[in-house]
Amino acid sequence: MQQLDNSSYKHLFKTDTEFKKFLEDENTDNRTFTRRQKHVCWHKSRTIIGRDPNRWKFDPVGNPVLRNLRGCFGALCHEYDHIVPYSKEGKTVVSNCQILQTGVNRFKSNKTYSDRNLQLSSKVIGMTDSEMDLMEYAVFGNVTEEKDFKPNKI
Repeated sequence: MQQLDNSSYKHLFKTDTEFKKFLEDENTDNRTFTRRQKHVCWHKSRTIIGRDPNRWKFDPVGNPVLRNLRGCFGALCHEYDHIVPYSKEGKTVVSNCQILQTGVNRFKSNKTYSDRNLQLSSKVIGMTDSEMDLMEYAVFGNVTEEKDFKPNKI
């Protein structure tokens, strides 16, 4: 698991106070990820080229997911997952966090699998740019043009 210096995430926060709260979150033994940890986890995930990185990401096995679709069961829905399960001594820290399509996360449960095994549990979806625009419009009420992408800070 890649361990990054948490100071590399400071640019994701509007204020020093929010960043300090994130650092406190990283040193607390919580079962679930905090809002600030989820924010960083989202931003460290793989970007979909040509799509607003505040709205769209790939999960580690290549499934596109939409940020606002959390905890639902559709193909574009995701959950925040402990890479090493919490029940197996995994820590609730950003370096142990990943976004996973909900169905993949439910399949994974409290186990560790190779990306290949996780791919087999994916709800595979191939979307054209027009279809992605339509989904983005349905979820957010507009489509962000690439020239208008701005970092989303908390």
